[in-house]
Amino acid sequence: MFEGLLAVAILILSLVGLSEAIHRLWMFVLRPSSPRTTCVMTLLRDETAVQQLRAEMEQIRWLGKNYAKAVIAVDCGLPEEVAQDCKTIAAENSDVIYCTANALPQLMEQLKDAQYAGTNRNDGATTGNH
Repeated sequence: MFEGLLAVAILILSLVGLSEAIHRLWMFVLRPSSPRTTCVMTLLRDETAVQQLRAEMEQIRWLGKNYAKAVIAVDCGLPEEVAQDCKTIAAENSDVIYCTANALPQLMEQLKDAQYAGTNRNDGATTGNH
């Protein structure tokens, strides 16, 4: 009985590992030849914003820079305490760009000309001050 359960567990783990290997190979084949400039935008609206932002950051860590170079966190009317927590996360992580919904058009204009969204952390649009 124990051997059967162990065999099933090993089979499941093998299939998960194989699917991850295939996924990484597929992502390698599909990646563009030039450096990626893709960013993920997340709209932060309520008290779950910190968890949402951390989940997006984990996606980038898990899937790598082939998934996205940065997270653009857009404050859509967060409570002040939650907004401050999100600003702190952005200040501590170069992969996070924080801005308000009103500042988003200006940020998009600045990023349009940038080679990579996170390269100029001294620029007002990427420091979390919006």
